[in-house]
Amino acid sequence: MIYFIIIYCLTCYLAFFNYFRINFKEIKKIFLDNLKKFKLGLSSSFFKYFSNIVWRYSTVLLIGDQKSGILFLGFSFGSFMGTLFDVSYGASLVNKIKKININKFILYIILYILFLTIIIYAFKNFSNLSDYDKFFFEKVAKISILGGLLMLFTLAIRQSLFKIKKFHSKCYKIDLLGYIFIMILVPIIYVINANYLIFAFLISSVFTFVIYVASYKILIK
Repeated sequence: MIYFIIIYCLTCYLAFFNYFRINFKEIKKIFLDNLKKFKLGLSSSFFKYFSNIVWRYSTVLLIGDQKSGILFLGFSFGSFMGTLFDVSYGASLVNKIKKININKFILYIILYILFLTIIIYAFKNFSNLSDYDKFFFEKVAKISILGGLLMLFTLAIRQSLFKIKKFHSKCYKIDLLGYIFIMILVPIIYVINANYLIFAFLISSVFTFVIYVASYKILIK
């Protein structure tokens, strides 16, 4: 796996070699011109990874290794949907918003859900987990897929804002708010009722969707 990653990185570097041909003065100028945005972007990136650590560690601490592992596996069914969409269509789709082929978008969702259905079926029939754990995983996965669908629309809204230069800092601040919410979400749900932890990913998706929709309506008039 390590060798594969190294080869992949080298291939990307060679493929985009011309984009890396930039001298130090240009880098310094870009950095100084975008220092404030850089700080926000850096903070956003830091909190993104830090919030994930807190999210995972707090869950393991509260409900144990095995159950939290199944929980995160189910969450990944929703989060991967957004990640895959963002890296494959994301910016290009939003930048050509008037030319969107809604049929392709729907096809992407249908194929992804079909793929996940096959994975869930295989997991239920071939894993060594107990029947209760299999049922628990299935519930988490299905609920998280709903959160993943909502995330698609959130990413589209974010990208439509981020492509406007003056809204870059706004997007970073909204992201930070979402990451802070993620860090405190699991303990809050656990205190209310630990059984509701299966809705954690969906709740976080709803929260980010709401704040981005509200921000879009305020910023884009």
